[in-house]
Amino acid sequence: MDKVEGSIIRIGVTMRVDVCLEGKEKRDSIDQRLLLWVRSLGGIPFLVPNNIRSVSEANEWLKHLNIHALLLSGGNDLGDAPDRDNTELCLLEAARELEIAVLGICRGMQLMASFFGVGVKELRNHVGTRHQIYGDLETEVNSFHRFCIEACPPGFSVLASDEKGAIEAIRHNTLPWEAWMWHPERESLFRQVELDRFCALISHSPHL
Repeated sequence: MDKVEGSIIRIGVTMRVDVCLEGKEKRDSIDQRLLLWVRSLGGIPFLVPNNIRSVSEANEWLKHLNIHALLLSGGNDLGDAPDRDNTELCLLEAARELEIAVLGICRGMQLMASFFGVGVKELRNHVGTRHQIYGDLETEVNSFHRFCIEACPPGFSVLASDEKGAIEAIRHNTLPWEAWMWHPERESLFRQVELDRFCALISHSPHL
């Protein structure tokens, strides 16, 4: 936290892909509350377009904008928006090379697991519910996902699981990367503990 306080935190935020049938358009979009969540920790969000084609492009984008952290947002199942999948996978590889902090939310956690070769499996009765999680993180969380990751990715530790063993949060053992299956921005009041966790990740950025 000490390293983050007083700094201008530049956070790259990925966007979902929505298809507008009337206009025959594919649109990148983001929940405004997620941007409010980023602003509430003192960050300035920089929206990432879903047209990054290579790791070198991602590397250039992150360095040119001096991004301190990357936030992989929710929305879209893996495979439903190939341009987004490719953009985020390229961003993760570039973030690993640059040692940039990354937080994955919901789909973002699934994408992070996929980056390390771990798939997802279907869950039932998780959409629109609240439930307890257990482990290093113990609290009640919201749930809007239909899939969970099949296993803990290599190089990560499990931070929390639900009562049936589905993994709800992970953290990389050496990189400042963490991921949660719930949506902190969808709480009626943002929880300080989650803002603090993201700030703690960002504080490890060598570029801050």
